[in-house]
Amino acid sequence: ANANNPYLEAKWLAQYDGIFRCNKAIAALQKLTGDDALRATRIAEARCLRGHFHFEAKKVWNMVPYIDETIADTRIPNDKDIWPNIEADLKAAADGLPWTQPEIGRMTKGAALGLLGKAYLFQKKYAEAKAAFDQIINSKQYSLTPKYHDNFNAVTRNNSEGVLVVQQAVNEGTEGDNGNI
Repeated sequence: ANANNPYLEAKWLAQYDGIFRCNKAIAALQKLTGDDALRATRIAEARCLRGHFHFEAKKVWNMVPYIDETIADTRIPNDKDIWPNIEADLKAAADGLPWTQPEIGRMTKGAALGLLGKAYLFQKKYAEAKAAFDQIINSKQYSLTPKYHDNFNAVTRNNSEGVLVVQQAVNEGTEGDNGNI
């Protein structure tokens, strides 16, 4: 691909903007006092998202920098394989997240395990992938809908098949992407 391809540039910016936001959230949450359980859950959500964004970057460009909340200078080389970092974020997320959340669209243990399983598949770690997917299946948190079409109908969104459910905003009064990059 050409280095000035606007789609690749937009993909890069979206991934590393997401990583930046996750890191800012983690750093801020680590400083808070109060509800330790809620704080731990929110950090696990941010780590799940950070693992997802790094995973997306890894799939497109392979050798990319891994940036976490401890890195101040982001001018770092892309000379290390970041699969172990992605796995660590997703494992920590799976360990720290509940199977269900009170608000639709928040990361769950199932979402973290699904992303972890997918990351294992990309590395050809099939036994590890199967173990992650088996945890999702055996949790009995998800099931197929009676009608396949329900997965594509706005009226039946967020149904029992949704392991990783992303909420989008449409016609909410702003211009541009509605924050949905």
